[in-house]
Amino acid sequence: MIASVLIVPFESQPHRITIVLDHSRVGQKRKRKRCSDVKARGRDSSTIVPKKIRTRRAPAGLHTVYLCGPITGLSRRQATGWRRQVAELLAGEAEIIDPTRDLPDLIRRSEMPATLAAKAERLLHGKRTVARDWFDIQRADLVFACFVGAKSVSIGAVGEIFWADALGKPVVIVREEDNVHNHDMLNEIAGWVFNNLGDAIEQVKRVLRPAAPG
Repeated sequence: MIASVLIVPFESQPHRITIVLDHSRVGQKRKRKRCSDVKARGRDSSTIVPKKIRTRRAPAGLHTVYLCGPITGLSRRQATGWRRQVAELLAGEAEIIDPTRDLPDLIRRSEMPATLAAKAERLLHGKRTVARDWFDIQRADLVFACFVGAKSVSIGAVGEIFWADALGKPVVIVREEDNVHNHDMLNEIAGWVFNNLGDAIEQVKRVLRPAAPG
């Protein structure tokens, strides 16, 4: 490409010069610039770079069941054992929301030395737990509370049951007759109370199953 440029020096006659542009070099420079821009965006943490991630999706249309029960003060096996069992029994019938997925804190912090650091961590732990569990209860269709074998009252689980009642979520409770959670207020809130997992699971399936066409 040939371009003409008119140059007019001060108090002199105008002179015209010719500039020849090499398009091939300009094109290469632009291409290199675009490549460098793409690489820079890939390195920028504020830019989202799509990646192929395999996700396991629940079958469409399944109801969600939140698994409520004691966690603090238990071993990991005690806290997760019955939850795994319920998840297996409801496989294909419901999508399970399990609070122990979020690295549960099994420590009973009320029994730790009351240092400044411990107090701060206890406050943070409470805020994190409430944020997660409130989110879970809101998106659940039904709350399944298991207190079998509980030796002390699970204040967190009781709070979740009251949340569920306030949000209009049906509650199923499993406990022994002499369990510490055999309380009039919990019994009033619960739609169903059972003393074994098997009967409770069958009731959950009946409640969540689509109504037969009339």
